[in-house]
Amino acid sequence: MCKRLLILAIAVLCPMLVLLGLLNSHLQAAGGPAVLIDAVLYDGYESGDADEAVRIRNVSDGPVDISGWQVNDGESSTAVIPLTTTLASGQAIWLAKEGAAFQRQFGFAPDFERTDTLPSVPDLDGSWPSLANTGDQVLLRDAANALIDCLGYESNPDEDCGSGWVGTAVSPYTPNTSFASDGQILYRARDPQTGQPLPDSDRATDWAQGNADVSDGRKVQFPGWDLDQFFWTTQVTETAVLTIAIAPDNAYQAIVNQIASAQTSIQIETQTFENVGIADALLAARQRGVAVTILMEAEPAGGVSDQERYICQLLADAGAHCWFMFNESNQDIFDRYTFLHAKFILIDGQRVLISQRKSQPTQSAR
Repeated sequence: MCKRLLILAIAVLCPMLVLLGLLNSHLQAAGGPAVLIDAVLYDGYESGDADEAVRIRNVSDGPVDISGWQVNDGESSTAVIPLTTTLASGQAIWLAKEGAAFQRQFGFAPDFERTDTLPSVPDLDGSWPSLANTGDQVLLRDAANALIDCLGYESNPDEDCGSGWVGTAVSPYTPNTSFASDGQILYRARDPQTGQPLPDSDRATDWAQGNADVSDGRKVQFPGWDLDQFFWTTQVTETAVLTIAIAPDNAYQAIVNQIASAQTSIQIETQTFENVGIADALLAARQRGVAVTILMEAEPAGGVSDQERYICQLLADAGAHCWFMFNESNQDIFDRYTFLHAKFILIDGQRVLISQRKSQPTQSAR
């Protein structure tokens, strides 16, 4: 009799322990999902929105097996994560419609793709859920088809999230024409102390675009923006030489002195560049074998001047690289910022010149 009771107890307890283990893998200590939908690009830059993508993140303290987990929009199309896929604590992965299109816009390959465009990227099973630009849902389900997380955005037409979403849907943050909805990545608002997503409440306020808080919300993100790496401002304590040059009187000499000291590389980002004297210093650096790269704004107020074109031609003829940040939407070309307004020079990857002035004759006097 005792043996029978023992066998019966084992038969009952084992399935319960397995079930509890599965539940624990889906839940973090605070009671919310262990894995969240962290970011969604639904209205992409590429033709046919080939760069559509969803990022999921493990916000728990331990690894989560996501083999066979699914992403869909509540319709028939479902992308399935391959077997033997585990997310480590804090790890986030990108699931993309087409890896090559994603890479063109983001600058790196996704972790998984549905259409086989990159041999080095593993494929998702199933079919990609076409995310409607005017409103839809993104559902994350586990291998048993249980709903883990859900995002409703814009019109949220069919409300397939059910109890997984409360209140109004998330919409792109577009307070003015400087913030386009096309290409905007919906992403979870971050805790300013930890850099981690805010606790999940299944509401629009969980998301940076849907949160009205001046610190946590009212923000945008576009492909190519590395939010996680640069979430906090870098702070350095160092014994170093700091030189202050007043423009336009003394800035020119300070700039050309640094250019003359370059041994391997000079990287410049500036809105405009019209100072021939500084260009001459860069040409001299090229003659020493120093690599020179310049990035400028292609659509400044008044347009690119003939002087700037002339300088770029001289530098290009000498083997330097002169690039412009440009927007041509009908060619699937999008600049990452409305205006490139930074003004700095990196010397040998070790020293930096930061300026409020453009590289123009009147603002960096020779």
